Amino acid sequence: MLNDQFVYNENLVIPAGTDFTHVINVVDMFGNPVNLSFISGGMTGAFKEYYGMSASYQINSQIESISNGSIRINIHSDTTKFLKFDAAVWDIVAMTTSGSLKRIASGKINFGQSLSLGSFVFPAPDGSLNSAGTAFAYGPDAPQNPNAGDRWFNSTSGVLLTYVVDEESSQWVQFVE
Repeated sequence: MLNDQFVYNENLVIPAGTDFTHVINVVDMFGNPVNLSFISGGMTGAFKEYYGMSASYQINSQIESISNGSIRINIHSDTTKFLKFDAAVWDIVAMTTSGSLKRIASGKINFGQSLSLGSFVFPAPDGSLNSAGTAFAYGPDAPQNPNAGDRWFNSTSGVLLTYVVDEESSQWVQFVE
């Protein structure tokens, strides 16, 4: 029987066809690192299109720091490049010192690409229509050399930002309704 008393949850975004390496810092509900000394055997990690699906793909996982609760996961590009679905669920299970299986971490995976939308046409201050290369980017890092009005969805925080330029500064801003 699988023990799910404590499961760290994290959603991941993996560009399809890329090598993916990520360190999961397993924390308790108060944000404290979980000591992983209760793991006696190996860990197994997998992802699949949905929970309950029998076919799965391997996630290479290894403990990076027992006391800090850090686990490094790796998924090779050969695994991500032929996937027929856009999203998946993942988990890491380990054998405990008491001989039971324990799910340590789980979450969802989105297999995305960097997005770029073409040009938008909008009225200029003088009323004329100008073609602007307003870009929409998706990823964990802000796009390089943005222009005023560019949009960026930060895949780490889940926040949509707009690049704003005024007389005093230029920065990524989250608009809130």
